[in-house]
Amino acid sequence: MPSNVRLLGLPPYSPELNPVEGLGERIKDAVSNKLWTSLRTLEDAILDEIAAIRNGGAAVSGMIHAWMRAQANASDSA
Repeated sequence: MPSNVRLLGLPPYSPELNPVEGLGERIKDAVSNKLWTSLRTLEDAILDEIAAIRNGGAAVSGMIHAWMRAQANASDSA
């Protein structure tokens, strides 16, 4: 393990701290409560949302809980 990497323990059940939960929420917000004319258009909307996340930046960091970002950026090695 590199010296500049720290492992952070998470509580047993903590979906709000799991970044992948943010992905599901983001996709659900983009596609729910809409009438889709075909399965293909729904799939395209989901793929568009995933493509926006693949580009990185604020879309990705927005899915990471503030607590986790603060811990990852902490300089002490506690």
